[in-house]
Amino acid sequence: MAAFAEATRILFRIIQTTHHLQNTAVSGGRTTSPASLQKKMQELASLVRPASPTDNTMVKLAGNALNWLHTCMQILEEHYLENLGHLTKKLENIHLSNWPEAFQVATRKHHTTRETGQAVGSQDTTGTGNRYHCRNDP
Repeated sequence: MAAFAEATRILFRIIQTTHHLQNTAVSGGRTTSPASLQKKMQELASLVRPASPTDNTMVKLAGNALNWLHTCMQILEEHYLENLGHLTKKLENIHLSNWPEAFQVATRKHHTTRETGQAVGSQDTTGTGNRYHCRNDP
């Protein structure tokens, strides 16, 4: 059972990391960024208020904030790719016969946490010690 729980945790982290990577990957030509980073970029652009600013100065400040955003996205992409590599290596070392069940539990946990912000409490029906369920379960 310990292998099942460990595999489920790793699979959940892989699903989560892949989701985050899809939202931050700039190497694939992504032109949008997460709303939270967009908001921080706007805050950064408006943080510096020069006296009697010219249009050129304001364009440079906005460009600086955009550069910050792009750099953050690159850093996050590298982080998530590295993390996926580590998680995949961990997963290769686990010998488990019921991979589909572990993947199903990890997927349920991912969707439950995305919908509610936290896992919904429930009885352990999988025998893994994990106490969560999908909202669609009876």
